[in-house]
Amino acid sequence: QGLDQIMQVIVDTQHGTAEDETIEGSEASYQYYQEVQNLWQGIGTPVRRTGMAKSITRPSDDNGVFGYPTAANAMMVVSLRQAAEICDNMNDGDRANRARALAAEINQGIQSWSIAQHEIFGRAYAYEVDGYGNRVWMDDANVPSLLSLPYLGYVKSTDPVYRNTRQLILSQSNPYYFSGSAATGVGSYHTRQKFI
Repeated sequence: QGLDQIMQVIVDTQHGTAEDETIEGSEASYQYYQEVQNLWQGIGTPVRRTGMAKSITRPSDDNGVFGYPTAANAMMVVSLRQAAEICDNMNDGDRANRARALAAEINQGIQSWSIAQHEIFGRAYAYEVDGYGNRVWMDDANVPSLLSLPYLGYVKSTDPVYRNTRQLILSQSNPYYFSGSAATGVGSYHTRQKFI
């Protein structure tokens, strides 16, 4: 039953903004509130349905720019596939099939919307997208992150799109890439300039 609830939350967060406006009297079925900021009335910036699940916060709990975080969705794909295997081993074919179908839908969204042409690095994964063609080119020192996609089991480290993404992340094209006298690597929104 826990897996059913998780999958229902994912399905609820796959809605585009226009769909959310028609659910339960013009309110999204899933909302998030922080005392500090309004965050677009708890539903985030406008998005169009892509197959991915939306989140208005990043894995770091910082506010996102666009509603579909690529790495978090990639982790969902891997986790749903793993859940399907467990269900198969428990002879629960119905749940296994639903988990696989949901993983496939999210994966199709990633492949269709999160992979785009970067002006320097070629085809790469964007950190966040909105389904309208907008994207954020960056990564954050966290898991899930774009850099961690092979670690998560989503892609192989030799995948050409991942390799382009890795080059982007480990360059000055990533606003959260830092290089200093003490270290070089990916930081985050909270990493202060000139403190590395």
